[in-house]
Amino acid sequence: MASLEHDYVPADGRLSAVVCDIAQRTHSMSNEELYAAQETLLSALSLVREVINARRCTISRLPPEIVAHIFSFVPGRLPPGGSRARETYDLMPLTHVCQRWRAIALGTSSLWSSVSETSAAYSATRHIRARARRAPLTVYLDRPRQSAAMSDLLARDGPSIAELGLHGLQDVSVHDLASDLLAFPAHRLERAVVCHRGRRFVPGAQVKPVVELWSGMAPRLKSLDLHDVPFLPSNALEQLAHLTLSYEHVPIEWTPCDLLDFLSKAPSLEHVRLRGLPSDLHLRHPSNLTPISLPSLKTLEIGHCRGRCSPMPLIQLLLSHINTPTTTTIRLHGVDARNVTRPLSPLQIPGGESRLDLDMSFSALTMTVSRPSTATYSLELTTAGASEQSLEDAVKSFVAECSPVRELTISSQRAWSVWCDPALLLAALPQLETLHISDQLLVPELLDALCPSRSGERFCHELRTVRLPALQDPMFVQHLSPVLEGRDSGSMHARLNILTA
Repeated sequence: MASLEHDYVPADGRLSAVVCDIAQRTHSMSNEELYAAQETLLSALSLVREVINARRCTISRLPPEIVAHIFSFVPGRLPPGGSRARETYDLMPLTHVCQRWRAIALGTSSLWSSVSETSAAYSATRHIRARARRAPLTVYLDRPRQSAAMSDLLARDGPSIAELGLHGLQDVSVHDLASDLLAFPAHRLERAVVCHRGRRFVPGAQVKPVVELWSGMAPRLKSLDLHDVPFLPSNALEQLAHLTLSYEHVPIEWTPCDLLDFLSKAPSLEHVRLRGLPSDLHLRHPSNLTPISLPSLKTLEIGHCRGRCSPMPLIQLLLSHINTPTTTTIRLHGVDARNVTRPLSPLQIPGGESRLDLDMSFSALTMTVSRPSTATYSLELTTAGASEQSLEDAVKSFVAECSPVRELTISSQRAWSVWCDPALLLAALPQLETLHISDQLLVPELLDALCPSRSGERFCHELRTVRLPALQDPMFVQHLSPVLEGRDSGSMHARLNILTA
């Protein structure tokens, strides 16, 4: 046993005594004593190796708090967007590197606060939940159906969940979604995203159009995103600031009255997005629909309504019954120009002098109006298949709502569309003072419309400034002189200045 001897002896002599005892009692020691001695020596060897590794590896010299912070960057993000959900399984290999790393990883509960199920064959929900201890939980589910462990977590630890993301759910009925997955008390819940892809409906167990969620308790909820969820919450969500309701396939049975009642119970709303509403939803409202106020609202988006009929009556109904501050930005998008068959009024566009932006692309027309000290109001029309007359009427109706327009910006991916005559557009803006043209292809026809000798009429008597893009073609420069001379010689109220980039 000479090989066991060495010059180093611990201060208390215990390790040396173990070695001496083995050397002296090689044949008389029992198996239990040998196993105990082996455990002692292995522990000592492990400790020695840990110290040596710490001296060799720079990261092992860092304080535990710094190492834990580095570990927090290991789990990958699960969904796109601002979710806190992480792939906690990525932390598993770290716990098998060395004892120090394992102790730090398992001792930092916040590293395990994201509990996810993204595969039907692989789940460690119970283990990860146990390691999270009292940390606020982020629960992320993206699979056809939740596991039994996830159901237990929602039922028992629902009050500890701060963020909830439910996706997929192809095998979860609407009834189970409301009565099981969204029934737990949510005292800590701040953000919830529910994207239901299920097609199953249980006979005799249909869900009401308005349902109480989270046992009526979600006092901290600030962000709610419901996609293809056919019911509305009946909860009073006092802290809710961000709301998204979007629909692609699922039918909805609630009415505009139900929607307004839900919105009225969320007075702190700042951003509201309504996408894919049935275009005939306005036909379900009673005659005594009561307007509501959203005093904190900053943005309101309504778009891509489903159905063959025009969405404008529905949009007008909602805008006329939602009282918003003058600074609210309103965006109407995905409106098929072929369905705009009636005047746009009343679109609730705030009064006063305004700036108008007209953006013509190959498949869409976007009209945006903004006023000093207020936000913007935009209408985005899809132009595919629309007639020239319908597009021209839409522009005229929108411009009429925006009067008086003092500043106009026009941009396009191509030359003037056949339905948009520059002369008719300028004639509809008699009080225009500043005109911005962002694309060279728009310049020739615009200059022809501004030149009295060519158009035969004099438009925009108040026009003072025209801003053009950099003119590389000499022919453009030749167009400028007749425009300036013609307007100076006429009865214009202001001298025209043409500026180029």
